Amino acid sequence: MNKQVKTFFIFFGVWIIASFMNGISSGICISIFCPPSHDTGAGYIALSVLLSFVLSAPLVGLLWLLSAIAISTGKKGDLLFQFMLKTALVLALIGAIFFVLCLGNEFKAARYAVGFCIIISAITPLLFFRKQFKTDE
Repeated sequence: MNKQVKTFFIFFGVWIIASFMNGISSGICISIFCPPSHDTGAGYIALSVLLSFVLSAPLVGLLWLLSAIAISTGKKGDLLFQFMLKTALVLALIGAIFFVLCLGNEFKAARYAVGFCIIISAITPLLFFRKQFKTDE
């Protein structure tokens, strides 16, 4: 299978895992840190999962595109994985800053905890899939 296509499907798995991790952990943080209002608990988690899927798609797409460019320039194995890990960290920081500055105003008490959850949930799935990224084909 073409390396770029294989990487696309791996990134699809990364996106699914990262979105669920982020949505659940962010929803729990919001439920804990924010004062109760009309909708608590499961509502926060469901909304967090939904927003995580929607808002992370452009960043994961950009990460896949940059990785596909890196693959086409000859990066592979550990060098490719390190490139993707560093790129994912930068994109996760951008996503966390975007959340804190734009969307975090709604959840002032939990915005930094959610920003931290964004970063952790973006890096963790890449570590789960490291063997698939490091394979040289």
